Amino acid sequence: MNPQFKVDTGAQSNVSTIRLLCIIVPEKFDNEGNPKPKALEKNEAVVSAYGGSIIKQLGTINIPCRYKEKKINCIFYVADTSGPAILGLKACNALKLVSLYCTIRTNQLDRQADQSSSFKVGTCKESSNYIGSHVPLEERPSITSKQELMEMYPECFNGTVGSFGDYTYHITLDPEVSPVVHAPRKVPIELKDKLQAELQEMENQDIIAKVTQPTDWANSLVIREEENGRLRLCLDPKDLNKAIKREHHPMSTLEEITPRLAGAKLFSKLDGAIGIADDVTVHGKNDKQHDLYLHETMERTRKAGIKLNDDKCAIETKECNFAELMEMYPECFNGTVGSFGDYTYHITLDPEVSPVVHAPRKVPIELKDKLQAELQEMKNQDIIAKVTQPTDWANSLVIREEENGRLRLCLDPKDLNKAIKREHHTISTLEEITPKLAGAKLFSKLDVRNGYWNVKLD
Repeated sequence: MNPQFKVDTGAQSNVSTIRLLCIIVPEKFDNEGNPKPKALEKNEAVVSAYGGSIIKQLGTINIPCRYKEKKINCIFYVADTSGPAILGLKACNALKLVSLYCTIRTNQLDRQADQSSSFKVGTCKESSNYIGSHVPLEERPSITSKQELMEMYPECFNGTVGSFGDYTYHITLDPEVSPVVHAPRKVPIELKDKLQAELQEMENQDIIAKVTQPTDWANSLVIREEENGRLRLCLDPKDLNKAIKREHHPMSTLEEITPRLAGAKLFSKLDGAIGIADDVTVHGKNDKQHDLYLHETMERTRKAGIKLNDDKCAIETKECNFAELMEMYPECFNGTVGSFGDYTYHITLDPEVSPVVHAPRKVPIELKDKLQAELQEMKNQDIIAKVTQPTDWANSLVIREEENGRLRLCLDPKDLNKAIKREHHTISTLEEITPKLAGAKLFSKLDVRNGYWNVKLD
């Protein structure tokens, strides 16, 4: 159905009649047209008409509204009147029913015209998508594209670095560590002009300041050319880091963050402008929750003075980029096997079983060099250790060539398995796991690198 509303840009709120709501949401009213319990939220606000007369309101109700492609949730004051339902300025603006124009009038003194006053009139147009901080989060419109987000919060995308206001961070150094001064690194001739331009821009934005007097510490500059042709400038503070007294603030781990994404179906990624650990992922179980969280994040971003890089922002995607996940948690994807720290597993053998020593299996000549390389790499990572003395047990080596050309090495412990006294730990069956997946629509799979190699044996 298409109920009729009066578009009133002079109204600060939305008002609906009980008569209309009984048609739109009949389940919230009884047969006599009275609101059912909890159908309306109590509100103490005083609603007045244009002439000043008070409109008695019974409470508020949240109604989804749509005009063409725009969808928003609007809060209506409910009144038992015979007048028309009213759509106020904020809702009209959010639904793009109206466009806002403003006229700038300035009083300019004309000294050449006998001190008489003249007026200069100009016209400006503000984006109809702009959202001020005074608009409640629940009343803000849906966000369907990055362009809409930029129009709603232009202060966050103005191309500057941003600042946390008057907050200043102090680096505390260990006085027992001797300062180190690194010599400037050489810069390729073809990058010198670009480097000078970047440094000048950073100085203009008060990010850096030129130092002309001697200083205790000096760090080398690391330059990397970006895909867009600009230079990324970083310091190499390896010696300075050893002298810094750090605050002990734990970073969230993958194990802590992953459960928070359970049930999420929509994702947005916000990228800070030239920041450190500046990727923010916003997620929600549906459009309404996702947009509410995104508006809340953007409002905090605006109030904190943080600026965003629109080139790397992604809005309302249905997947969380795995490459970004690797960048967030590089320590989990560093190419090593990893270990469970100091944990060591002890294999308990049945003393009544006689040890078995298997002879080495033959290896094809074309695989011998690859095998030697794999064994050496495993030795370097402390996964295996070379044994030069006689041993009670010896298992054959099974070699399988992977699709990537590397070798997968396994032992064939069929006789050893018969002698091992196992712990009785049950493994979940398919029948136990399947019900836990009920209702799930999105899945991610994490594969542990060389699973059994990260447990130390004594």
